[in-house]
Amino acid sequence: MASNNRHLLQEMRKHIDSRFFRPSMAASLFHLVRDIVAIVVIGVGIYFALVHQQYLLALILSVINGNFFFALFVVGHDCGHGSFSSSKTVNNVVGFVAHHFLLTPYWAWKKSHERHHMYSGNLNKDESIVPFSRDEAQQALGVRAQDKKSFLKVRLFNLFIFLTGINFHLYTVYNPRTKASHFWPNRVFLSKKDDKWIYLGLVTTVVFLVLLVMFAWSDFWFFLLAYMVPIFICYHLMGMVTLMQHHDADSGWYYDEDWDYVSGALNTFDYRYGWLNPLIRHWHHDIAHYHVVHHLFSAIPHYHLKAVSERLVEEKVLINEPKSFSYWRYVKIIWSCNFVENKVDEAGRYKLKAFEEL
Repeated sequence: MASNNRHLLQEMRKHIDSRFFRPSMAASLFHLVRDIVAIVVIGVGIYFALVHQQYLLALILSVINGNFFFALFVVGHDCGHGSFSSSKTVNNVVGFVAHHFLLTPYWAWKKSHERHHMYSGNLNKDESIVPFSRDEAQQALGVRAQDKKSFLKVRLFNLFIFLTGINFHLYTVYNPRTKASHFWPNRVFLSKKDDKWIYLGLVTTVVFLVLLVMFAWSDFWFFLLAYMVPIFICYHLMGMVTLMQHHDADSGWYYDEDWDYVSGALNTFDYRYGWLNPLIRHWHHDIAHYHVVHHLFSAIPHYHLKAVSERLVEEKVLINEPKSFSYWRYVKIIWSCNFVENKVDEAGRYKLKAFEEL
C-alpha cells in the first residue's frame, strides 16, 4: 500500500504547476492587512457601540471579530508552513506576532503542527486530537461497557470544552496524552535548539498577559467584548474545524505499522457551508474548504488550494467529495466518535466508534 501511495503522490505532483507552490508576497500581505484592518475597525465599532449603550450591536460585532481573529490565526498557520513568504524570517516574524496576539506560542505550535502533518491519521504519532483506543478509553477516561453514566460524563465534558473553545487552550498549556506543554521545552515535538524560541514565546506571552490585565482593569466591558469574546470564538472555531477535518463516522485511523503518509492525508475532509460558503471561504482563508490538498501538499499557499484541488479532481488523480457542514454534525461527532478498536494482527483502517460499542 505504501509504495502505491507514493506513486499516487508523485502522480498528483505532476499535475500541479510549480507556480502554485510559490507564495505571492502581495497576496499574502493583502490577506494579513485585511484581517488586521477588520479587527481594528470592528474593535472601534465595539467601543462606540458600548459608549452609546448599544449592547446587542457590540456583542454581534464581537462575534464577527472572533471570525477575523480566527482568520488571523490561519495567516499565522500559513507562516508556520512557510507558505506566507519565501523568506523564513518574514514567515517567523509575522507568524510570531499573529499567534502571540492570540495567546498561541508560535514556535511550539508550528513544531507540533508539523508533527501533525507528518503523521496525520497515525494513532501512535499524530499530535492533533488523536482518538483513544478501546483500552485507553476505559483506563484514561474511566468509561465502562454498558455504563451510560460514565459515557454521559465524558461526552458532556467534551461538549463543554469544544463548544467553549477551551479545548484548544488546554491543548497548548498541557496535553495529558503527550505530557507536553507548548509553553515549556519538551522532547515530544521540540529539540534542544528550539528551547530559546520557547523561552522567547513564554516571555512574550507573559508580557502580553500583563497588558491584557491592564486593559481589563481600565475598561472591563470593552476588554471583554473587544478581546475575550473574540478569542474564545476563535478557539471555538479552531477546535471545530480541526475536529471535523479529521473525525467523522467515515474517517479511518491507522496504527503506526499500517500507516503511510498518503493514507493519513486522505483521512481528512473538506467542508462546504451551503449558502454561506462563498463568505466563509474567503473569511477563513479556505482552511476548511480544501483541507485534503493542504495535507497532501502543505507548502501550497491557501489562496492556491482551490485551483490545485479542482485540477487534481479534474485529472481524476484525487477523489474528493466534500461534506456539508452543519452544527448538528459537529455535535454528533463530539458525542459519538469516541474511540477506535485496539490493534489487531491484521493490517487495518480503524473506524471511530461510539461508547455504546465498548
